[in-house]
Amino acid sequence: MHSLTASLVAAACVPLAVTACAAGSADQPGEDMVVIEIPTRVYVTNNHQLDVRVFAFNESQSIPLGSVSSFTTETFQLPNAILMRGRVRIVADPIGAVTAYLTDVITFGPGQDIEVIVQNNLQLSTYSLR
Repeated sequence: MHSLTASLVAAACVPLAVTACAAGSADQPGEDMVVIEIPTRVYVTNNHQLDVRVFAFNESQSIPLGSVSSFTTETFQLPNAILMRGRVRIVADPIGAVTAYLTDVITFGPGQDIEVIVQNNLQLSTYSLR
């Protein structure tokens, strides 16, 4: 009796295994598979008296993210070119000033967000991962 039950269970599972294999391999997503990209956002709080322009900078290029008015916070999403590298420097450039705030290289993982707080005295500005 035990071997009959095991044979019936095995026979019932064969079509499921064949269907699962036909859907596509793990390396190549099929039509019914969804690839989820987890965005990394940059939150910039501008405590500077001037509006700032914000850029994402990697080793080879500077990508403008947008601007932040004085005493407000804006959120930007990092572009795919930066996401794929997992490393970025953020530049906050006060409009009309002669100096800008440049973070160290920030290494981030999928879904980690970056917070930048720009102070009126740029040397007191900070960044962190959250």
